Amino acid sequence: MASTNAITVIVTDNGSPVMSTNRTFNATVVPRTMSEGSVDGSGNIALSWSSIPGHTYQIVYKVSFEDPAWLQFGTNILANGNSISVPVPTSPETHRFYQIFEVQ
Repeated sequence: MASTNAITVIVTDNGSPVMSTNRTFNATVVPRTMSEGSVDGSGNIALSWSSIPGHTYQIVYKVSFEDPAWLQFGTNILANGNSISVPVPTSPETHRFYQIFEVQ
């Protein structure tokens, strides 16, 4: 369950005269749960996670943890709702390791 919290930052200096200001902003905390990789009838694996509407996500993968770099899978994904599910075609490799990043 997502929660939104108001956070207020107050800044004060030690000049003469002393000045101070504050700003309040909202922070939304969303649990990031990955579903188990399910395979559909066409051989795709579904990667699913909680998302924040309007935020953008990127999927990267490696075939082996020893690979020097993560490879981008597809294009960035704009969330339209509270969850995203992306079909990933199965590959000739016996396994892959995936990471999902919020890029916004």
